[in-house]
Amino acid sequence: MLQSFFIRKTIAAFLILVFAFSITPTIVLHNWFANHTDTCIQQKNSQLPQISSATFHCHCNSMVAVSAFTEPGQFEIAAVEKVFNTATSIEIVQPTTSLIIFHSLRGPPTV
Repeated sequence: MLQSFFIRKTIAAFLILVFAFSITPTIVLHNWFANHTDTCIQQKNSQLPQISSATFHCHCNSMVAVSAFTEPGQFEIAAVEKVFNTATSIEIVQPTTSLIIFHSLRGPPTV
């Protein structure tokens, strides 16, 4: 009984932590854990322009996981394309039936 109670409390605490983490805004997590010490990598004996610059590189606004309870800044509904096929010719299809198949599947007569 004590072991079941401990397991239940542990699972409940874990689920509360997961819920608290999921509703925390991304900007708060960003401010707590992000380290912005981006530097420009200089190659030795190279006078060519570098690919990156020593500036502030942060993609906090383009994170995938967002809070489910906040609305997005912009809301767009994309137009749905009408995709359909047009018939160029009409074909008349006759289903093939056989009376032997239908009569042979008949059950015994009822009283």
